Amino acid sequence: MEVTNGQGLLDLLRRPEFISAVLDPLLTAGSAPAPTGWEVSVAQLMGTERVTLEYRLADGSRLFLKAYDDAEEAAQASRALQGLWEAGFGGSARYRVAEPLAYLPIYQVLVMREAPGQSLATLMDADEAAGLEGMRAAARWLAALHRAPVRIGPSEDIGQGVFRLARRLAKAAARHPETEGMLIEMIEALADRAAALVPGRHLVQTHGRYHPGHVFLSGDVVTVIDLDRSHPCDPAKDVAEFLHRLYMKEAKDAQPGPTVVRAAQAFLEEYRQHALYPLVGLEYYWSYSLLATLLHTLRKRHLDPDTWERRVTYYREAFQTLPERLGQERAAGEQQAA
Repeated sequence: MEVTNGQGLLDLLRRPEFISAVLDPLLTAGSAPAPTGWEVSVAQLMGTERVTLEYRLADGSRLFLKAYDDAEEAAQASRALQGLWEAGFGGSARYRVAEPLAYLPIYQVLVMREAPGQSLATLMDADEAAGLEGMRAAARWLAALHRAPVRIGPSEDIGQGVFRLARRLAKAAARHPETEGMLIEMIEALADRAAALVPGRHLVQTHGRYHPGHVFLSGDVVTVIDLDRSHPCDPAKDVAEFLHRLYMKEAKDAQPGPTVVRAAQAFLEEYRQHALYPLVGLEYYWSYSLLATLLHTLRKRHLDPDTWERRVTYYREAFQTLPERLGQERAAGEQQAA
């Protein structure tokens, strides 16, 4: 079968001959009959060269195939997933990653088994009590990852991250010149907050994009997906991104309600109970996420003026008040410990 790009690759991955030649053998053990009744659908599509396809059998079981437009990104995603599976996050473990079934470099695709259970994002919307317990389970999974001795991929380059942010800032300021002064003040404040990232700080294997939609719960088992950006980094980065995404859920249209606040507190308290290292970089990484989201909002063309203004105001104020908020949380934690 010819390897093609773009829409051609998407079409190829759906063909019966690809399924029979590549996917069927992955589920055929010994003399077991080949699977029948595959249904294929697009689970996620980013352009035409990065896609996640869902392959569903008649019995309801599913495989996911993620195709990448960058060969090194595909190879690193495979190394991270396979490495973590073999390092204790697979098989019958309580804390797992999605099971890797195959990496096919000729197509730049990674084939995985589905994560069992219900996503934490869905659970939060359905049942607050269950959602809070799910938050604690997600925190324990993350602490287990950060305790793992494995190191896969290149360590974080903080300079590259700041460079990417500066490029976005320049584009946002060009589109909205009236925000230039505000944005310069924010990136200067971010530089000050980076002082906590002292040389020699602990680096752990991180998820890279941890949020409730990537966490699946089935009884006591916690399975996490989408480790494409997993690499050695400050543990605070995962925690900060998770909390940021959690607050973003309601921040797009209104101030976060008490349910989100309780969920964030449950996650953070549980993580701290099981973590090896203090979250010295939490303020910096959370601030980075807030500024990055603000810059993304500034570049959106489809938002109506009132929504645009509300979101920009929210992220700016959240960035400004974050040091005070984290100071209050640290004080409360120290008082509870005493």
